Amino acid sequence: MKNLILLIALVVPGIALAQSAASDKAVAVACECYKGLEKKKLNEEEKKAASMDCLTKSMLSNIGDLAKEYGYENLELNEETGRKIGEKFGLKLVQKCPAAVPYMMMLSEGQAQTVTVGSGAAYESTGETSGTFVRVESSGEIVKIILKTDDGDETFRWIRPFPGAEKLEQQGKALAGKKVSVEWGEYQQYVHAMKGYAKYREITAFKISG
Repeated sequence: MKNLILLIALVVPGIALAQSAASDKAVAVACECYKGLEKKKLNEEEKKAASMDCLTKSMLSNIGDLAKEYGYENLELNEETGRKIGEKFGLKLVQKCPAAVPYMMMLSEGQAQTVTVGSGAAYESTGETSGTFVRVESSGEIVKIILKTDDGDETFRWIRPFPGAEKLEQQGKALAGKKVSVEWGEYQQYVHAMKGYAKYREITAFKISG
């Protein structure tokens, strides 16, 4: 993903902004690319390289329009805003293109302990929690889900694409009261009001138990 951000930063200046729904266009382009990969006999390393190529080309060819759709101007595009655009686009890609899911998962394999989130802190631990789905909450850009477990209500942050995100997006309120399980990565983030760090758990996978 770092290479993607650097590529975006290099090509942004010459791309004109357009109208809207750029993400739909970019997702369609990426999805066709991923569907094409399914027909090829590739080893794991070739699949990773081809997957990144599908992702970068679809974004780079629409980066100006994506920036506008997500609320940024060309002059605001830098490594941080590129990362945010990439996260939003990646989430929509996973939701709208099932063919992309195994390749996106492959790209993220082995990165659980090194991937940076929030303030830049890596996961300190990972785990899985099962319980009863309560609700989805949204506060500004922060989206989280609440589960009721034997130890009380637990909160998990929805930050980036993960296996099961599409079901969560589609079913939403209908999941209330159902048994689900969440795989998570725990990290620390600085909270100004506390003048210190707080621990949060990010969703890395979601599934309905029954």
